[in-house]
Amino acid sequence: MTNKSKLTYIVLFVLLPVLYLVSSFIVRYLIQGRDFSLFFSDSFGILGIYYVFVSIIFMIAANIKNVSLKDI
Repeated sequence: MTNKSKLTYIVLFVLLPVLYLVSSFIVRYLIQGRDFSLFFSDSFGILGIYYVFVSIIFMIAANIKNVSLKDI
């Protein structure tokens, strides 16, 4: 991986999800006063969908096309 792809990976898979969790916690739980279990299930459900889409986009952008079990 090059430095550019490492930075992209860190931003997409670490920084943006943490930023989303913190901002969602502040808005939904602290400001709006919703139930914590509702915040928890909604936020992590959205993050699960986010990780699936971002993983697919990251693989396409990184030109990973020929992956076989022999490479693992």
